[in-house]
Amino acid sequence: MKANGYRYSEELKAIFKEKFGNGGHTSNEALQWVFEQTGRTVSKATLANWVSPKVKENQAKYQETYRDTVAGMLSKRLHRFRKKSGANETYFTTKEAIEYLKIKQDLDIEAKTCRDFYSPSRIIDLSDTSSWHIDHKSLGSNELENLAITSRDFNQMKADLSLEQLKTLYKEYLENTNSV
Repeated sequence: MKANGYRYSEELKAIFKEKFGNGGHTSNEALQWVFEQTGRTVSKATLANWVSPKVKENQAKYQETYRDTVAGMLSKRLHRFRKKSGANETYFTTKEAIEYLKIKQDLDIEAKTCRDFYSPSRIIDLSDTSSWHIDHKSLGSNELENLAITSRDFNQMKADLSLEQLKTLYKEYLENTNSV
């Protein structure tokens, strides 16, 4: 029985609930059974959802609470940052990124703010998730040391330029604006 896209069929869930819903099996046995049926791995949390609707409700409450934390706001964006194409994939934890940003950009967990990398006098409100981006300070590296939080405006202005290329472009622009 194969999984249907990214979702598992209701038939599979019903068979799983009947087979594993009354206990007597280890979670590893349950995970192995699902893998044998679908060729895919699932999390223990997913399996718990199939057996108990209460688990799903509790997870939804936890996710909602987590998303409101700085770690929750950063987590998904950090995943994309670490996997950005054209650079070596690296791994650092969200906790490591938070500690780094506390030092480099005055990240304040309680206030959910930090200084903008490109304009340190600008304070970014991280709870307004549409107003900021995680950016690579320079091209080519997904290392923690290349991580920066910046406003959406600055990041879109910079686009794919390196910081040096952007400075050169702006210098040229400023030198020529008086002649227009």
